[in-house]
Amino acid sequence: MDAEELLEMWKKDSSQVNFAELKRLFFNQKIVAFLEGNKYEPRYWKYEEKKMDDFIANIGQELPEAELVCDKSNKRLFLSMKNVDFDLTNFGIRIYDRSISFPDKYASYDMANLLQKFDNAMAEWETEFRLFCTENQQTIENCEKKRLVEHSGKMRVLSDHLECMVMNTDLMYRQLLPYMCESIVNALKNNRIEPIHSTLQFNYYKFYFKTNVTENVILDFNHGRSCYVGLHSADFYLEIDRRIPQWIEEGKVLEREFDKREKIQQINENTIKVLVKNKMHELNFEYRLNQKEQYHYQQSAKPIEYVLEVKLQKGRKFVVTIPPDNIDRVRKILDSIEASINAINSVPMNHRIKFQSVGREDWTKE
Repeated sequence: MDAEELLEMWKKDSSQVNFAELKRLFFNQKIVAFLEGNKYEPRYWKYEEKKMDDFIANIGQELPEAELVCDKSNKRLFLSMKNVDFDLTNFGIRIYDRSISFPDKYASYDMANLLQKFDNAMAEWETEFRLFCTENQQTIENCEKKRLVEHSGKMRVLSDHLECMVMNTDLMYRQLLPYMCESIVNALKNNRIEPIHSTLQFNYYKFYFKTNVTENVILDFNHGRSCYVGLHSADFYLEIDRRIPQWIEEGKVLEREFDKREKIQQINENTIKVLVKNKMHELNFEYRLNQKEQYHYQQSAKPIEYVLEVKLQKGRKFVVTIPPDNIDRVRKILDSIEASINAINSVPMNHRIKFQSVGREDWTKE
């Protein structure tokens, strides 16, 4: 799959157009090709503790460069390799970085060889992914901006953008294992990050661990928003602090874009109301014009459609949806209303027009 195909697949589902989904798609195609290329057949290793125990017992011989790490506080076992960390459980072997999916059903009698090849390949894939993101930076930024404009709102778009940028940066760094948290905190203190109680105070946010879970870090921004990120090297948190002012300015640009959209939307709304009023007066029809009802989960920054209801003969009404952002189309709809209403009025009262149930009804033609 080339870059263009990958981007098109990513952009298909607007609800999933985010950087995490792009990363998942990129590495998924790499992993599938890797497993197929190395002819590894899926073997279900779940719930087979003895196989895992045997594998762990022989790691020192089969993977001498790997480190077996036990996180005592959480009683979890990890296999740390040069480029990848794995989570070892009785249910299988998974990549510790949850943004990359390694099918835990894949096991073999030569599991160590599989993991070593996978670790070697990961360094090349990460380089390719960074290059891919650099070459397609403008497209990625435009898609992220479009998603924010469509699914955020003026009052929160700045904080949404800030959180988005932090999370995107998080996805470009290797997530470290929980046992490394103390060394990361010490490294940050050495960079003159001031400790206050259980937090570290940066210029633009506070840093602290989620209670009893050292693999998740909470960044509490000075403006009142917070988000979770993984445990990373000290450089990651310093970079976040350095880039926050730039991201805030970008968020303010998005706020101004909402102002422009609101002005355009208001002009369109006024124009639609005038066009409808004039057309109904010309045709001498009784009517109602209301904004289309939206449920809470449907609300977004998109302008709300209108619903025009026109009173008909025989106790019926004509209902048509009016687009909020296409005045030419509104004019065409209004120009066609008279013919439609006359046609419907000519239909006897006891007649009904309904949608067909496609594929579920038998029809006879003689």
